[in-house]
Amino acid sequence: MTPAQITRIQTKIIKLCKALAAERSRFGGYDDSAGRRYTILNLYVSIADYKGASVYLRWFFKNFPDDSGSPFFWVEACMTYFYNNKLDQARSMAFNAFVSDPTIWEVFFTG
Repeated sequence: MTPAQITRIQTKIIKLCKALAAERSRFGGYDDSAGRRYTILNLYVSIADYKGASVYLRWFFKNFPDDSGSPFFWVEACMTYFYNNKLDQARSMAFNAFVSDPTIWEVFFTG
């Protein structure tokens, strides 16, 4: 990925975070039917910013403690924790991905 592409993705992350913050200040909560809260983690992983993704996940789990997520979200969270050497959390996220969709790992491990 070129530096310009990374900069564009970082700008998009900032824009999405501001949209979520504006939603919270306007409504006192989140109505994220567009799925911005999942997109942000995907963008962090796409530029391999696992430290930023870890900070985002801390915020995410604080603000959405009962979120069921999606299988790909859990896989991205697993990757984030793995690359940050938080193996217990990575195992937990891998299990969440499996429970969410038992065939999710086939997407990554079969040709």
